[in-house]
Amino acid sequence: MDARAVSAGAENVDTGCPSAEADRWAAWDGVPRGAGAYIDWMVTHAPTWNLVPTLAEITVPVLALCGRYDYLCPVELWEDAIDAVPTGRLVVFEDSGHNPQLEQQAEFDDELLAFLSEHAR
Repeated sequence: MDARAVSAGAENVDTGCPSAEADRWAAWDGVPRGAGAYIDWMVTHAPTWNLVPTLAEITVPVLALCGRYDYLCPVELWEDAIDAVPTGRLVVFEDSGHNPQLEQQAEFDDELLAFLSEHAR
C-alpha cells in the first residue's frame, strides 16, 4: 500500500481525539508557551509527573517509536510505559538517539505507515 492510500485511510482511524473541527488549543490551557517557559515547567513538574497508572485505560492502538540511544527518553522508560498499555506496541530504532524520525527516516516512515495501514478502517 502506498503512502497516499494510507493517508486516505488514516482519516477513518478512530484516535479517540476530538474532531478536527474542535478547538485544538483549548486542551493547552494552563500549559506554558515558549521554550524557556516549557523548560522551566519540565524541570519543576517532570520529576513527579507520572501517567503510567492511567495507561491501562487506553483502548485505542498505540505506537511508541524511540531511539536506542535516546538520552532524554531512555528505552527503559518506554518499555515500562508501553507494557502498561493493553494495545501498545514499542518499536526501538537501534541506530538512533532522540530523533529516529530524522536519524532513520525510511525505517521510521515504514513503521508508521504499516501501523496506520493496519489500523485504518
